[in-house]
Amino acid sequence: MNVAIKEIPDVITETKLALSNGLGDSVPLCVEIFLKTVDGDTMTLETWSIGLLAESAFDPFCSRHLVYTLYNRLGILLKSLVSVSRVIPAYRYSRQQSHDSFQIHHRIYAGEPQVHTLGKEYKELQIGQVSMPIGTIQVTVCYRTSMTLTSQQDPIMLKSDHFRK
Repeated sequence: MNVAIKEIPDVITETKLALSNGLGDSVPLCVEIFLKTVDGDTMTLETWSIGLLAESAFDPFCSRHLVYTLYNRLGILLKSLVSVSRVIPAYRYSRQQSHDSFQIHHRIYAGEPQVHTLGKEYKELQIGQVSMPIGTIQVTVCYRTSMTLTSQQDPIMLKSDHFRK
């Protein structure tokens, strides 16, 4: 499988920073996709996580058959990831974004997924997992099901006698 994706330098930098800040010991790498309105309000749409559940024993001598099998399974996992990303909210909103209404942003971090930002109603999907000699790679996504945006700003305080002399 050949994948040609134009790399974005900012994403590479953020990913390397997140990886250097403690990835390991089964700490997942997370990507949070959020919407930001022109008023500055934000709403988290999705949180993707990829983690490695470490195995106790590592066999550095993988057979050629095992490498081929892993390559195929990782390819299927990648295809599944792309397919699922097209049917959950952020992709649909990314196609509708504009400078006049809202924009889609991301945040990359190492640690447990912060699902509390998705609101009370969210769903979690396990995209897949692939067992390897070093452990099992797991990819999951949690996404918002309620798309109601509530303002986080305090209400404007008006003085009732402002225009009186």
